[in-house]
Amino acid sequence: MNTVTVLIRAKLNGEYPFLPAVWSANGRLKANVALVNGRERKVKGQYYLRYTQGRKRRFEIVGDDAAVAAAAAQKKEAALKAKAAGVAVVEDGMPWPKFWFLRSFTPAKSPTI
Repeated sequence: MNTVTVLIRAKLNGEYPFLPAVWSANGRLKANVALVNGRERKVKGQYYLRYTQGRKRRFEIVGDDAAVAAAAAQKKEAALKAKAAGVAVVEDGMPWPKFWFLRSFTPAKSPTI
């Protein structure tokens, strides 16, 4: 079984649990909405993918954008199905490391003349 679950890790009562993300009726991921005790609740956090690779459960961070998380989930599920069928798959990196670099970048001071 090659399923990929989208989760949100957000602060809730002083803890950071993995909460299931909520999908809308049209198949899109609702931005920053998770299931908390069976009810939809607006939360702010990072999106993760949960899937099984071999016999191990894996978690992979994909960032804080719902559209990127949904696309990454579809891509990962297709890659897992292809691997299960025996097709060689070359996986490229997720788009979020680019943003990670930009957050850590501090521009140099401009020279004064």
